[in-house]
Amino acid sequence: MCLYRSYASTVIYSGSRGIFTFGNTIAGCIWIQLMSSEYSNRTLYTPEVRIGDTVKVSVTLRNRSERDSCEVVQAYFQDTVSSVATSHIKLCAFEKVIVPAHTEMNVCLDIPTERFSLIAEDLSERVEPGEFQIYIHKNSDFRTERNVYATDTVEPLRVWVRA
Repeated sequence: MCLYRSYASTVIYSGSRGIFTFGNTIAGCIWIQLMSSEYSNRTLYTPEVRIGDTVKVSVTLRNRSERDSCEVVQAYFQDTVSSVATSHIKLCAFEKVIVPAHTEMNVCLDIPTERFSLIAEDLSERVEPGEFQIYIHKNSDFRTERNVYATDTVEPLRVWVRA
């Protein structure tokens, strides 16, 4: 095991993968019992938007445990085709919620299309029209076409951004 330090973060590596994935809620919810809520009914309300609009998504959380659960619902996006190389996935929205024991709740996230921006070759920041895949999960450890080593599979919500 080795400790890797950078300016922005500290990551502990064991073998080829990190012990904690990005978005792990250990530090953010330490004061409440950490239970793993079930994510279901991922919904995209705006499948086609224009640059400057807001994409609306939601997910249903279910807590079957005896205690309240603290969850940080996170939305990541992937640009399917872009003019420059971009990150595999990027965090675009999140919300911290307390899910009471034995309950189910719906969490809605609003994602401005400006969050889908990239840095172009001329170093300007802009949103390119095209298809974006949105993933809603508890952390960044989910399986996509390019991430075959993750533990969970999350189906993407596909949104089209028009100029």
